Amino acid sequence: MNLPTAIVIAAIVLGGAIAYGAGALGGRYQAVSVGSTAGIYKMDKYSGEVWLCGGGRCVLWPNADR
Repeated sequence: MNLPTAIVIAAIVLGGAIAYGAGALGGRYQAVSVGSTAGIYKMDKYSGEVWLCGGGRCVLWPNADR
């Protein structure tokens, strides 16, 4: 394998890793509307924290497992 080919392969691998990382960080929160409640629940996929959002603010939902 010559040097230009190795550089192209390395650039493709590095570009793919950066694109994957940006996509993984972009979807950190998941919002769910549950039934007829007055708010939306937002969950942090990394820390597991759950927030109740409504009326222009979000409040951390208490978790008994902590």
